[in-house]
Amino acid sequence: MISVILKIEKQKKELLNQIPFTFSFISFAGSLCFDKSFAPACLVLSILPLIWDIFTDRQSLWRYVFCYFLFQNAIQQKVTAIAYTVVTYSDEFAAIIMLAVILILAIEQKADLLRFEKYIVVFQLLFVIWGFIGNIVFGYQRLLLGLVDVLTCSRFLIYYFGARIVYTRYLKKKLLILRAEDGFNQYFGYMAKCVTVTLFFFLVHDLIFSPFFEKGDYRYFTYSIKLCFGHSTNLAMVCIICIVILISGFRYDRHAMRYIVLLSIITLFTFRMKAIVAVVCIFAVYFLVIRRNVKSKTLVGMAVGGSALAIGFRQFARYYLSTSHTLPIRQKMTQDAVALANRHFPFGTGFGTFGSATAYDFASRIYKKLGYFGRYYINQPLSDTFWPIVIAQSGWIGLLLFIPVILLLCNSSIKRLRKDPYSFWASFSVLVYSLICSTSESAFFHPSIMPLFIILGIVNAKYYWKNNVIV
Repeated sequence: MISVILKIEKQKKELLNQIPFTFSFISFAGSLCFDKSFAPACLVLSILPLIWDIFTDRQSLWRYVFCYFLFQNAIQQKVTAIAYTVVTYSDEFAAIIMLAVILILAIEQKADLLRFEKYIVVFQLLFVIWGFIGNIVFGYQRLLLGLVDVLTCSRFLIYYFGARIVYTRYLKKKLLILRAEDGFNQYFGYMAKCVTVTLFFFLVHDLIFSPFFEKGDYRYFTYSIKLCFGHSTNLAMVCIICIVILISGFRYDRHAMRYIVLLSIITLFTFRMKAIVAVVCIFAVYFLVIRRNVKSKTLVGMAVGGSALAIGFRQFARYYLSTSHTLPIRQKMTQDAVALANRHFPFGTGFGTFGSATAYDFASRIYKKLGYFGRYYINQPLSDTFWPIVIAQSGWIGLLLFIPVILLLCNSSIKRLRKDPYSFWASFSVLVYSLICSTSESAFFHPSIMPLFIILGIVNAKYYWKNNVIV
């Protein structure tokens, strides 16, 4: 009886602690859907409880920072001039800060890297050095812009290592035994639920009433939904990130499934086939591993691979198997990437020259030679690929150096299937989504990938701490 009363009192206290964040997030959501006359007032209303919340609980700061990067693309749609530039490049600034923290901790011998993580660092460094030699040899792009693209191609690992190392140090400091008391559900889980309810409200409103936001592109039989974001892809990515957050705490909060279902519905209305395939794969793992307690890696792999192939093959064929005279841009870029890697063997064309956002934003000389800025390919997604970036910019040897990075991350997830299925589900979901996106998006190099790999870092930190791998 006493334990029940204490549990109720604890729940009441936690609920009261969430009031400032709830009010702040609702006000922030209002600033996204209202016009310029009401948006500033909503923004001010969101800042006041934020200050109070951080003042009373300093750890809540990280939830607000994470939420900012979650909605970075949405904020970009509401700001202009200098503010737009600051918001656009804030993730790069965060990556630089994280890199500095990692280097300081490494110098002080406090980084605690695992063996597979050390291999990842070695392969990534070799990949970066090899590609940058191409910048020096061929000179297709300014060296400074090449370094900017190096950061772009490495930041997913910077986010991962930053989160994994810092969260491990937090667990060590608190000496937590990792049930529910590490605070992840209290801060991030509740935030994901708030985001879910808000986005689902926006979705229902825009489907039934006069919409708050303009629709996305026309697909299949109607227009896709992008809500407050600049593109439906960004909305789909936010949904996947929130799903992974909820999966991370699913062991202690089974009610999270109802929110995962709502996020899946929102993802469906974005009509982004890659995200929909990822959701199907996530549910396939849930029913096999969590519900049916399947421990066979082969069976799980076949189920996930079969689901992805069955649903996504038609889209893949449309992107890459066309026989028309004017090829789809992704198919042409893949063919051109192979030709460039052969022509510039063994180093590739160098960073910032092909496929990446830097190549497009700063008008790569190779793009001009290939005629990408004119005729049929004008206004096409010239920075919306992944493997062509790796192949062209670092060559075939660079590709062979980069593939082990992905394989090592995947292997670290698969190895925990039998020991901790919940951790496997969360980490595997991050990597499956990223790999599916790599077929026709910049995936691991995407500007909005930051929150996803931060969560992967936290998930891995909790798993390795719980199993005494990191002492």
